[in-house]
Order: sequence, then C-alpha cells, then structure tokens
Amino acid sequence: SSFLILIAVGTMALMLPRCRAQAPGAPPAGAPFFEALFTATSASCVTGLVVEETGSYWSRAGQTVILCLMQLGGLGIMTCGAFFAIAMGRGVQLREFSTLREILTTERAVSIRPMIASILILTAVAEVCGAGLLSGLWSDRALSDRLFLSCFHSVSAFCNAGFSLTGDSFVGRGGEWRVWGVLSLLIVIGGLGFPVVWDMLQVGVRSLSRLRPGIVSRELRAGRRLSLSSRLVLVTTVCLLLGGAGMITLLELTGTTGGGAGSIDPADAWFQSVTVRTAGFNTIDI
Repeated sequence: SSFLILIAVGTMALMLPRCRAQAPGAPPAGAPFFEALFTATSASCVTGLVVEETGSYWSRAGQTVILCLMQLGGLGIMTCGAFFAIAMGRGVQLREFSTLREILTTERAVSIRPMIASILILTAVAEVCGAGLLSGLWSDRALSDRLFLSCFHSVSAFCNAGFSLTGDSFVGRGGEWRVWGVLSLLIVIGGLGFPVVWDMLQVGVRSLSRLRPGIVSRELRAGRRLSLSSRLVLVTTVCLLLGGAGMITLLELTGTTGGGAGSIDPADAWFQSVTVRTAGFNTIDI
C-alpha cells in the first residue's frame, strides 16, 4: 500500500506542467499519464529504466521529484515510517518492531532506534560525501548545476537506482577516478544492504570502544563480530565483483570486434562488474 501511494503521488507530481521541460514558445504541457506512471514506478522501485530521457524530458522540478522517489524507495518505506514515528514522539509499536526486525534482520527490538538513526546518518554522510567528490565531473557547469548533478547522481548511485541526467550515462568516462572509484564505492555500499552495513558498524564501534570505552553506548557495544549472513554477503560480493571484472576482461580479449581481437579498459571492466549487478549505469555502449 505504501509503494502504491508513493507511486501514485509521484505520478501525479510528474504530470504537472512544471515538472516537464517546456519548448520555447510552446504552451505548458504536463507529461502523459503512462510516461509519468512508468517513471514514478521505476524511480520508487529503483530500477533505472526510463521511457523518456531524464536529463532533457523532465525539468529541474521533475528531476527533483524523481530524486525524492529514488531516495524514499532506496531507504525503504518501513525505515522512513519508523523514523518519522520516532521523530514525532509517537514511538514504534510492537507490531511495527516485529516487522522492522524482519526487514533489518536484528534480534532485539531495543536496537531498532539506534539502527534507524545509523541508517539515516550513514545515508546522509555517504550521499553528501559522494556528491562532493563527484562535483568535479561537471566542472564546466554553473555552480547550481554542479550541485544538483552531483547530488542527483550520488543519490542514484547509493540507492542503486541507475537514473542519470546525462544522455549516455557515463559512456567514455570510465577511466576517471570519480566514476570507477567514487560511483563504484557508492553503489557497493548501497548494494550491500543496511543490515550488513549496520553489522559492520557495530563491529567497528566495538573496536573503537576498546580504545575509548566512554564514548559509545552499551547498546552499540553489543556487536562483537560479523554475523554469518554478513560474512557471506561480503565474501560473495568481493568474489562477484573481482570475478565479474576478470571474466569481462577475458571474454573481451577472446571475443571479436570488427573481425579482430577486442579489448576493454580495466576501469571499464571493473565498473561494469559493479554496476550490472544492481545499479544500471554504464561506461561503455552495451
């Protein structure tokens, strides 16, 4: 129900004339229903598929709506609902605690509050840092455009949404460290899932508490080692990323392009291995 409401609100917002880029001299016109519906659904479910080019078809207002839908869809409806319930002082009820425990794979209800706070803090820090590092990709743009482009792609990468405001994603820019490094890191951290990141955070805080026992709470000091599921996720992720990059490189070397042996830049092979698992960006023409 939450996703249906989110998609419906997003669709209605995208159908507003101000959310669609207007041709000079043409009367204001909103996006057709199906274009708005598909885009809102794709953004809310962070798939990255589009029926109209995001950077040219939608106005800055429409792109902001897409940005919000990606953020809410990436965080998850239950996470957002729990945060607003806590922020408004209502608290989270026992039934909601049970649902959140299943979603966030935590065993104790009392750990929900710091976990929600950690999720939001991690998201904000990762996306803000990512936006700052990505801003150099558009150094030729005005400051306001640079800020928006950086924020949009940082959120899109961290939420694994794959939406891009450039016409060809990042084709031809795979060798830039902001693409194969910063974007890839945002995608990987976001793709690991909050339960795994939370588990890693607990272990990190546990290690920190040994040096400064008084700076962290007893609740956060509870995590002693990575859970089995977290270790499986991390090991599998590393194997998939490195194995994928190696296989892409090998298959391109042994394949044929125009009758001769082909090749691919290691940075492109690495980025494709990262992004095709979930994110949807690309640095080469697939």
